[in-house]
Parts: sequence; C-alpha cells; structure tokens
Amino acid sequence: FEGRAPSAVYVQRGKNSDSGTEVQPASFEGLDQYQVNEEALHTVVYETRARKNDEEIRLLRYVNRISSDAHIAMMRGARPGLMEYQLES
Repeated sequence: FEGRAPSAVYVQRGKNSDSGTEVQPASFEGLDQYQVNEEALHTVVYETRARKNDEEIRLLRYVNRISSDAHIAMMRGARPGLMEYQLES
C-alpha cells in the first residue's frame, strides 16, 4: 500500500438503510498518514446495491434457485429430534 502512495484513502462510513446501524469504516495501522475520505463511498455503494444490470439479475436468480433447492432438500430431510446442524452436514 505504501509503495502506491495514494493521494487519498476512501473508506465507507454511514448509516445502513436496512438495519439502521452505523457502518464502521475500515481501519489499519498507519491510516492516519493519509488523507481519509469517509463520505464518498457510502452513497456510491448504496446506489449500486439498488441498481442491477441484466447479468446481475440473472446471477441473483441463479443463486436464489440454488438456495431454494437446498432449503427444500433440508426440509425434506428434517425429522423430529434432528438438530439443524445435523441437516447441514
């Protein structure tokens, strides 16, 4: 990181719109040696969370299908007295 000599380090800080909790910015030893921007990333990250292109939508549908299939398989394997961790294995 030091060899790159950035003019600024961007870290995310702001309120999570889903949970209402404050997003804590990343921190590392020596960060105080750089100009730190805690404002710019938050807006950009939250805007990109809300906007998806066709490929992202296709991928989300694919992973949701996998997750749904896995949940159905677990429900089919559930029996009285069986613990959740046993279904996961």
